Amino acid sequence: MHSTAISFNTFATEVRDYKEVLPDDLYTLIYDLDERLSHWISMSGAIGLISVWFIFDRQRLSPPLVPSNLILVVLIGSIWGMIMAIAVIEAQIVVIAIPIILFLAALWKWYWRRSKQSLADFAVQRPFTGIVAILIIFSLTFFLVWGLLNGGFLQLSELGL
Repeated sequence: MHSTAISFNTFATEVRDYKEVLPDDLYTLIYDLDERLSHWISMSGAIGLISVWFIFDRQRLSPPLVPSNLILVVLIGSIWGMIMAIAVIEAQIVVIAIPIILFLAALWKWYWRRSKQSLADFAVQRPFTGIVAILIIFSLTFFLVWGLLNGGFLQLSELGL
């Protein structure tokens, strides 16, 4: 859905500059499908995936980490955190995403405390949860740096990127 909506929107406004001849209600529909509904669906899927990871780790369905996998966990969490942060900024849903990320952080902390393990043991025995922790830290850091450097949460397209 997102690919289709962004294709229509890009073609109509950037490739052919049809925005002036499109009826306002048609352009509003294309814009809403591209910038609102499709992003909500995408973000819901990402949050659903994170929820499944918590369930896997809670049931100990994931194998314990070995030191070589720790680098992989940090890499995956960092890349996914950056992609999620950029997607959230482009989707114009930062105001909604930050509370969701903070909720995930609180859930992560609750999950760790409930395990009654040291943080090191908890992180080593639950790699999926480790990825989520890195994702949370990286996303919040990316939002902070992006907001400070750009004077707000301007989309890449608004910055000419």
